[in-house]
Amino acid sequence: MDPGSLSVSVCLVMACLLGAAPLSNNTSCPCPRIPPLKLIEPPPEGCYQIEERYRYQCVEGYVRKAGTSALTRCRGDDHGHLRWITPSLECIRKIHLFIDIFLCTGTTTIQIHCLSNKIKSPPGYH
Repeated sequence: MDPGSLSVSVCLVMACLLGAAPLSNNTSCPCPRIPPLKLIEPPPEGCYQIEERYRYQCVEGYVRKAGTSALTRCRGDDHGHLRWITPSLECIRKIHLFIDIFLCTGTTTIQIHCLSNKIKSPPGYH
């Protein structure tokens, strides 16, 4: 076999192998980007698999409202499209309470100071 026909054979084999390879990485990273939500830290870029979970975090100065969930999961819908399940998460302002108790001649006086006005809203939110 002459060197010219060998290089043609190698090129044909390479073309066949490359043609059989998938051109997208959807099989290795099937889930779409995690969608951003209001008052939530931006989700990280990354490669996510089916049934993989992600836990959202509220932005600074906000906390998860009791009874809501920050957990999302990549799942297929009724049409076979992969998407992230929208969590019930609500982020509410973090309120700092300081309680001062004064004992004066057998009576108790309680003062509560709410400092929520010292927390700044993220830009665009009031």
